[in-house]
Amino acid sequence: MTSLSIKLVLSAAGLAVLLAAPASAAERKYRAQAKEKPAATSTHYGVRTYGRNTVTFSTYVLGTDPDPRIRHGLMQDIGSKFGGGPD
Repeated sequence: MTSLSIKLVLSAAGLAVLLAAPASAAERKYRAQAKEKPAATSTHYGVRTYGRNTVTFSTYVLGTDPDPRIRHGLMQDIGSKFGGGPD
């Protein structure tokens, strides 16, 4: 009988410890919001600024496209801008 009462007392004490312990739930982690990059600005007057995907030649805007292969093609077709035909 003694071992039964010792087991009962120990299990009651263990249960009390488990119920008294605070819940260790992890805090929810939030992702940092993606911040928009400010548009390119220039402090010099008369300087034209274009986006990264714009193809220019001197003061002429040849075109805009996010694909680098298309931008390369726009640069290759520069002769058509100035009256020449494609080679």
